[in-house]
Amino acid sequence: MASCWTSFRRNGIKSAKSLVATAADLASDWVFYLRIQQNGPEQYELYLFIFCIISSFMAFLLVLSLISNARQNRVKTRQRRLLKVDSFNTIVKSVLALEIVLEDIPQFVLTTLVTVEVGQLTPYAVFNITLSAMNFILNLLDMIELESEEGDEASDVL
Repeated sequence: MASCWTSFRRNGIKSAKSLVATAADLASDWVFYLRIQQNGPEQYELYLFIFCIISSFMAFLLVLSLISNARQNRVKTRQRRLLKVDSFNTIVKSVLALEIVLEDIPQFVLTTLVTVEVGQLTPYAVFNITLSAMNFILNLLDMIELESEEGDEASDVL
């Protein structure tokens, strides 16, 4: 029972944190887009829509990689687990890096451009910037944490 709880704390909570942050960021992107579509500068609507689609795709990739991680955690031996953890960490770090480059940074830029165009910082812009920043920071921390796990796992096997 204790090992099951430890495994959940080690892997389940990290996965839940990533899912919640990504879901909140995704929701804020779509809310901001819908608000701009209703009564905002029209020249940014298409770009916001494109990055909402990219954000949705990146969230889907993250869910797939986390499901893959949950399945790989069932491997019992340390050597086989180390090999799978290394490949999984590489995949997750790639997804997180792509999410930062393809979704978070462009959303910051677009939200800033819309804010400048409108002439005021709306509550929707604050909501979008805040959740994008939170997701950005948590993704960076997850990437750093995954690197430290790779080193810990390698020293355990040796």
